[in-house]
Amino acid sequence: MVEPESAIYLAGSEVNMCHQAHQQPSAEHQPMPEAFDRCSPSILAFTNREAADSMRRQHGGEVLVFNQLRVRFSG
Repeated sequence: MVEPESAIYLAGSEVNMCHQAHQQPSAEHQPMPEAFDRCSPSILAFTNREAADSMRRQHGGEVLVFNQLRVRFSG
């Protein structure tokens, strides 16, 4: 566990822990893409900056600290 104020965050990478490969069926039982994703934008928490930087190099995104993240996504 890591306290939110001491974590290092990776925001906006291509990694999305909620991404699902299947599609929801419509009322007519036809596949239809999901339009809402509660996990976007992707925000991952790390205990140290080196791990966050390593993930950023592999998957893109921006490394932020808690206050930067709060300001960026506060509305």
